[in-house]
Amino acid sequence: TTYTNATATASFTVTASENTAPVITVTEGVLVPSGTMTTVAVTVSDADGDPVTLTASSSNTAAATVSVSGHTLTITAAAAAGTDVAIITVTADDGTGLPNATSTATLTVVTH
Repeated sequence: TTYTNATATASFTVTASENTAPVITVTEGVLVPSGTMTTVAVTVSDADGDPVTLTASSSNTAAATVSVSGHTLTITAAAAAGTDVAIITVTADDGTGLPNATSTATLTVVTH
């Protein structure tokens, strides 16, 4: 059978998902004595109820390094005496891949 100028109709539903960025709060202005470590709790919430993963980085790893476990940062100051500064950037990602999936916060670490 040959059809000429035939048409077909299909219907479907498109569901658009909105995403709210996670909200992240950290303590500002952390003092860490040289050669020691301290922990800083991070408060994170996501209005959409998505699970949030945290990552963190230091702008000056010669002054201080950072690691993340759950919602806690562990900041380790360099052993060298003297005052130095590192900006710690903490990123919260709700894993959706949608716009507004991440948010960042910074804290300043002063080693002494």
